[in-house]
Order: sequence, then structure tokens, then C-alpha cells
Amino acid sequence: MTLNAIPSVGLEFDSVDTTWQFWVEYGKKCGFGVRNDYLNKRKVDGLITSGRFVCCKEGSRLKDKRSYLVKKPRADTRSGCPVRISFSLRNGKYVIQEFEETHNHLSQRTKTTQC
Repeated sequence: MTLNAIPSVGLEFDSVDTTWQFWVEYGKKCGFGVRNDYLNKRKVDGLITSGRFVCCKEGSRLKDKRSYLVKKPRADTRSGCPVRISFSLRNGKYVIQEFEETHNHLSQRTKTTQC
């Protein structure tokens, strides 16, 4: 599997680490940061069966419960960006089941860069 490929449904990887490395490289190439949203593991042996990797701006921060005490709150950097890949274990390979590529914010690179 080459790390220069574009994510697509059905793309296969040998391990979760390889899938993560692919997502990190894709994020670098396209100019956005990445995060691990979740990983599901089997209780019996701890094998990862599925997961989701997302853009670093995915989701939103909850309201800070101690907001009246905070003198210099951190800037809210999340914008609910829908960019993500979801994958699951099928026949010993990790297969991309879902891929969303449209950001709702400007990437760190110029607008002319296409991924």
C-alpha cells in the first residue's frame, strides 16, 4: 500500500498503525491536522475491530463548567469539520468503510492545493 494514495472506500491496510500513518500523511499533504476519534476493541483479546480518524477541527468543545473562574480562556479551535475516515476489520485487513473529504474551514495550505 502506497502512502501517496487518496483515501477511498474499500482501501485496505494490514494494521491500524499503517492506517493511522496513511491518515497522517494524507493530512500533511492536504494541509490539515488529524486526530484519532475512537477505536473499538474486542473484550476477549483486545484486537481493534473498528475506528475513526478525523480532522483536528472535528467536533466542538463543551462549555467550561468553571468559566466564571477562568481569566484567560483558550481559543475555541474546533469548527465541527466533517472530514474523516471510518474503518473496520474484514478478513484480517482494515478496510475503509466511510470517507468524507469536504472541510468546513480553510486548510493551513493555500486554496490552490488540491487533494
